[in-house]
Amino acid sequence: MVSSAEVINETPDIIKERQEFAKETQQKYRQDLLNAANRIIDDKNWRQDEIAIHLGMTQPRASNLRNNKIEKFSVQGLQEILTILGYQFTFDFKPSKSRAAHRIEVKVCFNK
Repeated sequence: MVSSAEVINETPDIIKERQEFAKETQQKYRQDLLNAANRIIDDKNWRQDEIAIHLGMTQPRASNLRNNKIEKFSVQGLQEILTILGYQFTFDFKPSKSRAAHRIEVKVCFNK
């Protein structure tokens, strides 16, 4: 656990570095989710109008999905798309002895 003294002693540079790392991590995670959804859709050979029907979205939104417009999708929205496609998410938080090396593992499994 981080003490209040540790938080106060962090420099603005360290805080900014962590914020940038968080932003980059979220961007990569969103891209991974978007890629996974598109691979599944590729396997189903759905056209954009079929994607819209199956995923409950508009055709322009389906177009954004197929054209990798990552800025149009949140992590939550992409997880919802993958859930509709039959996948579930499990999160496992594994703190380590080192404060800097915490790990969260995300597993995506197909629901049968």
